[in-house]
Amino acid sequence: PEGSNDPPSPASRKTRAACLHLQEEQLGSSCSLSAIRGLDVSNLRIKDVGAVFSVGTPFSSLTELVLDTNQISSIAALGGLTGLIALKMSNNRLGDAEGPAASFAVPAEGWTVSATDNNSTSSNEGIGAFRAAKQLQAMEALLPNLQVLHLAGNGLSSLKPLQLQYTTGLRCLCVQGNELQRLDGLEGLTQLRELVADKNKLRCGHSLSHVVWLLLNTLWCHCSWCRSVACRQYIFLCCCSHL
Repeated sequence: PEGSNDPPSPASRKTRAACLHLQEEQLGSSCSLSAIRGLDVSNLRIKDVGAVFSVGTPFSSLTELVLDTNQISSIAALGGLTGLIALKMSNNRLGDAEGPAASFAVPAEGWTVSATDNNSTSSNEGIGAFRAAKQLQAMEALLPNLQVLHLAGNGLSSLKPLQLQYTTGLRCLCVQGNELQRLDGLEGLTQLRELVADKNKLRCGHSLSHVVWLLLNTLWCHCSWCRSVACRQYIFLCCCSHL
């Protein structure tokens, strides 16, 4: 990976040039980048956004970003868009991402495991469990104000690696046209109201937590299980248990 003092890669320079050209074309060269609230850079064959949207970006005031139909396989470089409300990244390659590149969560700033913490456990197994618990608590949302997320057609086989549970303000999630067999990884999304998940390989509605079932206003699923009597009975039982 490139060091912090390395010059921008050719791909990064090309992406930045494309964004600047689009900004000048749509808003005029005199417009400040910090004044832009919405940006559409779809269908540009972008593979890597480089440092365009990283911490310190001039696009920090963006509230909507459209990156549909590109070739992007990482979301880690969007960390500077803390005010983003809507992110549309349908038809990209997030299914190819691994680790932090696929995660909507980042380590909380300044968190470390101290020697005192390590000594508080009596075995290597205990230390490992303790570290895992501390790390879980020390994560925070990459895009803390995100409410709308479109990830259709990204080749996703699971939602868990996205760590969406930290994006607690999410209200609309569109993941249709992927390879999902379960709708897991949505725990903690108490603001979620619309979930679009048709054209996947879903088999079991029980993968959606009781809380999510009850909060949703709109569910587009279209799998055979969701059209079954078992599904209707399950939703009824969820509602009864909530009462």
